[in-house]
Amino acid sequence: MASPTTHCCPHCGFRLVQCTHPRSRDDMRHRLAHLNSLIVALTAERDSLQAESDAIVYPILCLPPETTAEIFGHCVGRKPIPSPSAAPLLLTQVCRQWRQVALATPRLWKSFAFNQPVPREVLKMWLSASGSLPLGLTVASGDSDAVDVMFGASLEHSRRWGEMTFTIPLSCLPRLHFGDEFLPLLRKISVSNYYSGDSDVVSHTIAIRNAPALREAHINTAPRGNFDLPWHQLTTLTLRNINLADCLSILEQCSVLQHLSITTVDSIAPAVPSPVHVPRLESLRMSGNNFLLDYLTIPHLRTLALGDHSSLDPESLEAFIHRSKSPLCDIELPILQITPETFQAFLHAFPDSVRHLRLNWGPRKCPATEMFAPLETPNVLPRLEQLTFRGRHLAADGYRALFEAVRCRHAASKVTFQSARLDLVLRDYFSSRTPQQALDDLTKEDSLSALIAQGVRVRLVLAGLLNQGRAVFDSMEVVPP
Repeated sequence: MASPTTHCCPHCGFRLVQCTHPRSRDDMRHRLAHLNSLIVALTAERDSLQAESDAIVYPILCLPPETTAEIFGHCVGRKPIPSPSAAPLLLTQVCRQWRQVALATPRLWKSFAFNQPVPREVLKMWLSASGSLPLGLTVASGDSDAVDVMFGASLEHSRRWGEMTFTIPLSCLPRLHFGDEFLPLLRKISVSNYYSGDSDVVSHTIAIRNAPALREAHINTAPRGNFDLPWHQLTTLTLRNINLADCLSILEQCSVLQHLSITTVDSIAPAVPSPVHVPRLESLRMSGNNFLLDYLTIPHLRTLALGDHSSLDPESLEAFIHRSKSPLCDIELPILQITPETFQAFLHAFPDSVRHLRLNWGPRKCPATEMFAPLETPNVLPRLEQLTFRGRHLAADGYRALFEAVRCRHAASKVTFQSARLDLVLRDYFSSRTPQQALDDLTKEDSLSALIAQGVRVRLVLAGLLNQGRAVFDSMEVVPP
């Protein structure tokens, strides 16, 4: 007969008896009694540990849910991404209490930025957790399938769309044809597209006709689209890659438009019987090979910014100003490709109401010393208070010419010392020097010191390329020796 062998339980240490012969009833009774005593001991140990664990208090979990929700609100960016490693999804993975608070706080979920494929279930959960709040969605993806998933999940919430930004393939733009669908909360929409892989798409239509709250639209798509928006209610509008005829047709409907940024793509002047009247427009930024101002009358324009590629000439600008009789006070002008004579003609075309002139500078054949001479005459732009200069780093004689021109002008003008200001914002590669070293050399110029001593506030910002850093000088913050 085989003898029994004795082993110990690897988990609790109790001895186990294994027999090779059938167990008797007494053996089984003893074994059951042994197991019952083991269960009693383990249960007592579990209860003791549970009581000890329950006695531990985490202060953060003792906060009222409202306070926790407020803290969570500061953890979420303006455009959170649906990622488990970032709030608010990250907050739902810490503990059950935090998950409950996060999912019960709609403002944590009212917006998100979509730039990579996200499971449909996550999108549905996110949108559901946002409750009834207006939604802000940013979609930037070249993946048509991923964009379709996003649209499929969010369309049922379209009546809560508040601010929408789409950068999607051209083939997906037809998804923005909402026609007369009611979008009661939509106040801002931005649309642009990826061009690659969409050469087979002939045209597209963006139609949003029933959005009573819509006030702002930014359209930057291929120049073959049709746009059907409630133009008559927009106050801010950006149009990129649009032909001049379509642009004028749209502006005829913009009766309350206040801010317009536009880039046209053709150079053919359309046949328009009379200039389009844009009654409430206050700021206009334009670029492209166009004749836009030849076809506009803007009586309340205060800010005009001409882009680097604008084909506007001084005569057209002067005719526009004379026709509009607008109170222009802020003008931005590129002086990359124009001659000193053309620059002077522009200055004479500007109205006397201009108080801030912004000049954009770049590489050019004409020496800088010749460009700034027209600024010396105080009879041109007599109310000018602030000159902002943006562009590439100049040679030393260029800075001297600029500082001297401003000093001479200021000395002979009636502008008060408190309001006169010169801003230089320059970006360039400073070779072996850092921007701070270049700035230190610049502030040693006698012409700059003379300008500051005369009462002109001077602010210089030099930013280097290739991570060279940034240096700032403000004469108002310099302590006199």
